[in-house]
Amino acid sequence: MSIMALFVKSITKSLPKLCS
Repeated sequence: MSIMALFVKSITKSLPKLCS
């Protein structure tokens, strides 16, 4: 797994938290 993929994954995971 590339670091970029992990970075994108964490961002997409924290997005809903920021929205709500």
